[in-house]
Amino acid sequence: MGKTVYCPTILIRGADDYIKTKERWEITKQYLSSNDIDYKEINSVSGNILSKIICLFYLFDYVSIYKAIIDKSDSTPVESIDFIKSNI
Repeated sequence: MGKTVYCPTILIRGADDYIKTKERWEITKQYLSSNDIDYKEINSVSGNILSKIICLFYLFDYVSIYKAIIDKSDSTPVESIDFIKSNI
């Protein structure tokens, strides 16, 4: 059986999120804090939705590479991604 890996809750936010979305994030943060649940916030760049998505893809790609280096593990291949690629 593998080791237990600590992974905080990650909140992905945007400066120009819809006002109701911002309210939901604040309620979520209240809940997490009141239940002693660790979380991290990641703010996307400003701009249109496409630039936000692309920047977040790059960010998370680099995070996964960095994590694999720290864990001294091979982060490839990923079966689910290989399946999707082979069926496109």
